[in-house]
Amino acid sequence: MDIEINDYEILDRANQFRDAVEILKKSNKLIPTELNACLACELYLKYLVYFEKDNIQTKTKNQLDMAIHDLKELYDKCGDGIKIQIKEKMDGDFVTNLEKVKSNFTIIRYDYEHEKVTYSPMFVIKFMEILSEICCCRHNQYVTC
Repeated sequence: MDIEINDYEILDRANQFRDAVEILKKSNKLIPTELNACLACELYLKYLVYFEKDNIQTKTKNQLDMAIHDLKELYDKCGDGIKIQIKEKMDGDFVTNLEKVKSNFTIIRYDYEHEKVTYSPMFVIKFMEILSEICCCRHNQYVTC
């Protein structure tokens, strides 16, 4: 049996990771802060790609490519309007910075196994905050921002 996933569940989980980031920022634990921010970004982007883009609130797990963790790949799948909104709100060279951190969710978990890791908690946190704002504004009847 294929599991049904609704957009509320995706946004709820993204918001929980966003809230965890706020708590972790106060503790100065940058690795778990960035890791949770990356996961929140991933979930917000999946909402925008798989639910918001075609205005469907429930899909089966088989209809979703939930194995994608690459933030750049997910961003590239967003509609043009969303991309413009994000770029306008981000500072600097957004696409270059996103390229540098696109796989941080999978890399940072085991950063000690990698020769070089690009940490960018401030960039990822800002990206997360912008995605949260966009998603919550589009779906505010279900999710408290």
